[in-house]
Amino acid sequence: MTVYRASDPEIYHLWHHKTCNSSLSDNQYRDCIKTKALNEGSQLQLGYMLLKDEIKQRRQARERL
Repeated sequence: MTVYRASDPEIYHLWHHKTCNSSLSDNQYRDCIKTKALNEGSQLQLGYMLLKDEIKQRRQARERL
């Protein structure tokens, strides 16, 4: 049997909060967090979060000019 994967415009997945149980094994917990991270925001949002201090410093430096 050959399995094909195709997108279907009629399929809709309702967003719901994902909870990662602390009793999971280390590997299961890591995988759960990875899935949660992939579905919680975009790469751009993650970049802004990681670089917010750098962005703030630049903004403050420009305001002093």
